[in-house]
Amino acid sequence: MKNHRLIIAVILLFGSLIPSALFSSFQYGTCAAKPLESQVIKDLWGQVITDPSPDSYFPEGWSWTIKRGDIEYLSFMGETAKPTYYVALVTIHLKRFQMPVDAKVVLTYTRNNNVWQLTDLQMSSLTFPKQRNYSSCVQIYMDYDFMPSLVVKNTCNCRLFIAGSYGDYGKQEKFAVELAPNAESTIAIGPAPEKYSIHFAYRE
Repeated sequence: MKNHRLIIAVILLFGSLIPSALFSSFQYGTCAAKPLESQVIKDLWGQVITDPSPDSYFPEGWSWTIKRGDIEYLSFMGETAKPTYYVALVTIHLKRFQMPVDAKVVLTYTRNNNVWQLTDLQMSSLTFPKQRNYSSCVQIYMDYDFMPSLVVKNTCNCRLFIAGSYGDYGKQEKFAVELAPNAESTIAIGPAPEKYSIHFAYRE
């Protein structure tokens, strides 16, 4: 039990930097019996992912519950298997509507009575794969009609996932918003920030 906790800690700390050679002794075909990929996909249905980054586009408390049909495929980055437990660093390639998200997670399985059970999921990172950028469809501006407000507007006829930032030059706060065609959203209320910009806008 202590061994697999150490493995999880190492993966979470260095997961994105660990060369594949580190897992050379645990590659497919050389390790003990492990959960089938089809089982892993089914076990992920209903699991909740979050953004572990302190510099997230999402507000505190944001989460995504994985539904059937959300998972396009899995990429196994590294794994270790023992008779009683299995730990894997996996990238879950998710897509809901047209919005892709890659969630890198550490999965832990335990084996009881010859049955593999998912017992833990820990987030490593959450990223957005690059795709066509619809930033030209987005307006971001200050609105002074009622009270000073920073507004983001989708001017296209498709639904967009929009990410950007605002604030003083020394401190920027990120935001993300989903907007229907020709819809708008108030991002912040108050004096105009020194700087505000759109980072990307992806079609959903």
